[in-house]
Amino acid sequence: LARWAVDLASIRPRVVADKCTACAECVTACPVEAIVIDGDVARIDDDACLECLCCSEVCRYDAIAARRSATTVVANLIGGSMKSLKRP
Repeated sequence: LARWAVDLASIRPRVVADKCTACAECVTACPVEAIVIDGDVARIDDDACLECLCCSEVCRYDAIAARRSATTVVANLIGGSMKSLKRP
C-alpha cells in the first residue's frame, strides 16, 4: 500500500463583483446549476462547479474570470488504481 500526494492545478471561474450586473446569463448557461444570483451579484458554488467555464463564455460583461487553483489530493495506490482519500 503506497500513499501519494498529488498536486492538481485546476481552472475555476470566479465572479468579478464590480463588473457583475446580475443579468443571470451565467445561471442559465451553467449545466449543473452551480450559480445563483445573490442580491446584485452572481455567486458560484465551488463544490458543485464542473469547471467547464460555460459561465465565462456567455458573460458579455467579463464579470467571470478564470482563476488557477491548486488542490492536493491524497490517495492510496491499491491494486494499481488510485482512490482519493481527501480533497480539500
